[in-house]
Amino acid sequence: MALRVGPNCYVLLPKLHHERSALQFSNLHVSRSVLRKSSRFAISHDVDFDAVISGIQTQHGDECWLYPPLVDALRAIADSFHDVVTVRTFECWLDGHLLVAGEIGYVVGDIYTSLSGFSTYPSAGSIQCAATAAWLELSGFRLWDLGMELPYKKKLGAHLMSRHDFLTVVEFARKKRPRPLLQCGKKSTYRARELIDKRLLIAYVS
Repeated sequence: MALRVGPNCYVLLPKLHHERSALQFSNLHVSRSVLRKSSRFAISHDVDFDAVISGIQTQHGDECWLYPPLVDALRAIADSFHDVVTVRTFECWLDGHLLVAGEIGYVVGDIYTSLSGFSTYPSAGSIQCAATAAWLELSGFRLWDLGMELPYKKKLGAHLMSRHDFLTVVEFARKKRPRPLLQCGKKSTYRARELIDKRLLIAYVS
């Protein structure tokens, strides 16, 4: 997080919860309502960094901690490749062209950590979360770190993880290169329903 302390002056605020809300993908729950509505939506990653940041800042207003220097730093990491960490955005599109939800986060090894997100259309946030979780699982990720506990995260299937257990997992993950997302040829955008169905099929077979 970050805090404005004066004109054009900002400080980073390290934050580590005593307990983290974390999704182990075997616990992922997708409601029938989300599954049914997901057919109208598509999911992409790293397509429109600026639009995602703008959406987050608009939704959260004065409470948004994504100040210009931090945004510039995140963009620089997103635009380059690091052996330790990669910044990613996920975008959710309605009817293939209207951005209605999105989030920014980072990858360390096989852990994806959410930083912040936004939603401007009914159910778009839930669908983006479900499709993102499916995409991460299909790509071989081990864990989705969701930060503080909130009701929608519990509905998704997240459980609380102690700080000790979380740091143990992160320490192991840091020894690996950031895991890439599954790609099918040159395809950069997937139908949300397609991703969710693939994940459900694999879970059923397993």
